[in-house]
Amino acid sequence: MDGNQASSSPTTGSTAIADEGNSISDAALSTNTNENAATSHEDKSYRLCPRRPYSIPAETMRQEGEEKRNRPNHLPISSSVIGLGCSSFSKFYSQDDDHDTSILTRQSITKNHPAVQTWIKTIHHAILNKGIDLLDTAPWYGHGTSEIVIGYALEDILCFDNEDDVDEQQQQLMNIDASTKTTNEKKKKINRKKIIINTKVGRYDATPLINQFDYSYKTTISSTKMSISRMKCKYIDVLQLHDVEFTPCISTLLEETIPAMIYCRDVLKIVRALGITGYSLEVQHEILVKSSSLLQKGENEGEVVAKGIVFDQSLTYCHANLHDLSLFEPLVSPQNNNNNSDDTNQSKKQTKMKEREKENKNKSFADFCHSQSIALLTAAPFSMGLLTSSGPPLWHPGSTELKRACKDAAEICRANNVDIANLALLFSLSRRRRREVEYDNGAGVVSLIVGMKDTDEIDQAVEAALRFSSFHDDDCADDKYSKRYDMDGNSNDDDAHLKYILTQNELAALETLRDKSTGPFSSVWKNGEYQWNGVQIANDFWNDVEGGKEAAKLRMKREK
Repeated sequence: MDGNQASSSPTTGSTAIADEGNSISDAALSTNTNENAATSHEDKSYRLCPRRPYSIPAETMRQEGEEKRNRPNHLPISSSVIGLGCSSFSKFYSQDDDHDTSILTRQSITKNHPAVQTWIKTIHHAILNKGIDLLDTAPWYGHGTSEIVIGYALEDILCFDNEDDVDEQQQQLMNIDASTKTTNEKKKKINRKKIIINTKVGRYDATPLINQFDYSYKTTISSTKMSISRMKCKYIDVLQLHDVEFTPCISTLLEETIPAMIYCRDVLKIVRALGITGYSLEVQHEILVKSSSLLQKGENEGEVVAKGIVFDQSLTYCHANLHDLSLFEPLVSPQNNNNNSDDTNQSKKQTKMKEREKENKNKSFADFCHSQSIALLTAAPFSMGLLTSSGPPLWHPGSTELKRACKDAAEICRANNVDIANLALLFSLSRRRRREVEYDNGAGVVSLIVGMKDTDEIDQAVEAALRFSSFHDDDCADDKYSKRYDMDGNSNDDDAHLKYILTQNELAALETLRDKSTGPFSSVWKNGEYQWNGVQIANDFWNDVEGGKEAAKLRMKREK
């Protein structure tokens, strides 16, 4: 998730902003001049973002293999193809010279601050004018300020119908005074059911380091309640486990965090669905598989539902962009991962994992999620600033060679009169787009999460998405269309239809960038530096914390 977090260092959070994109370039998005491109001279102020299926109907869910789903997911039916990444609503990425955002902490933030007013206007515009109904945030973003700003925005436009009425307990969570609810409701413009709010648990404050991550049972529940209170939203649509590679031990997630998330969903009923986030695809995969052996609790104390896939959604970042398409490539074993070294039956479990690896040979993380009916979201189309004309922030974890390759890529785009950020956004939007009429047609991506700090950036992103909309319906009967959307694992399949979307200049730039022999990324693709080792970064973090992983594991363990 991305943006220039100028004040951060790698140990205080640069790599774990998993759902944002660097601000969209001020350059206007190009319009397609190709014969098949839709031309538009009408007022674009209220052109709505295209939509895509979010959840897979229960009757079409696959139930193959050991880790089959035992319960229907509770995801929304559909969502906008672009989600609003809300870490932009904090001083994390603020570069606004007109407004001092240094004073914006969760303790001091006020609704009438000029920067906050701009962010509120951005949220309103995204939801009410552009049809972006997915908001993705976290307590980590601004260390609370992002959720507070969302609350400021939603209290002006949100309403609840009779079926969705707010009971006394939920009023307390939302800080809504029952006596003023009727009066305030007249100002509302959208029903709570019409928007999707995703937040996270597990990562919180930058300092002190010892408190940055907390995957304990108690904190997971209290943080979820606090998020609802800040955002005044009654419930969370998808509660996501944040930056899983940073857990001190996978058993902590299995014994503390995930059971607490299930409790919030099934008992407290303040969460609709569960999700997982992180940079390392291999660690995400490992947790998804291992958590399937958990006995999920029912609504009554002591009641057990069944074993099976716990999570409904996965959010990945920086793995579906111009330099890294590993989301759609075969999974490998986690690198240098000491998070799961405490298993008592290590030998038996390692044997089982090897068997699964053999079964999953040539299967990508996207394929795995699809096979388990786990909705897949992607983020960071600009690779946390790498794929922008201004370049990445100092804390960026990418190698020197990768940064040089991205700088060369930006120069190639500039020579073709193309803004690399615009091209990067279009490229990410084109990756593995799930077809609306065939749920079982491969590993589709539901939504791309993009960090957008103002209304202009909202408009630019939606216009980019609309350039693909003509392929949703009109060309469905075209055999070439079906071939272009073949999800057989060929990384070039998604590129084939881009010639119908991009301008000639954009196509020329893309062809040069994607050349495996002479393109700017050719060397990093060969030596593996097209991505970074998220697990090693997490291990380095814990090496700087007093007591390291072992002390953190003990702090997060419940007293029996």
